[in-house]
Amino acid sequence: KEGLLPLVIGFSLFIMSIFKKESFYSIFLNELMFQKDKIISSIDNNLKSEFDKVLKVTGYYFISGFVVSSIIQFFLASIIVVSNPGDTSFNEEVSTMTWVSYIAVLLPTMIILGKGFMGLISGIEKLTGMKKEEFLNT
Repeated sequence: KEGLLPLVIGFSLFIMSIFKKESFYSIFLNELMFQKDKIISSIDNNLKSEFDKVLKVTGYYFISGFVVSSIIQFFLASIIVVSNPGDTSFNEEVSTMTWVSYIAVLLPTMIILGKGFMGLISGIEKLTGMKKEEFLNT
């Protein structure tokens, strides 16, 4: 179950990227982090496709982060949790799995998600000519 939830989220984002592009893009380009109106008004019509590509790549980084998280969780579970439920060692294995997964999953996932957001910010800077201080909410 630890690895299934990120897989479901990643798959949902993938489906959303195909059928609900505007909703998918609004996850990354949201009003809490960005001055969305300022960014959109600064992008020329001929650069709109480039901007959509930047948003799509950001989305794929997020999807990849969830899939990698799921794979690591499944891998850890298959190695660490080997006892049957109900055995006394099962609870110890599950607790070991929990703290190991925080370390083993957090670092790679944060690197992937951070790379995605940094790509989004640098793409916005490149396409709008603004500095990040001008379009990020502080």
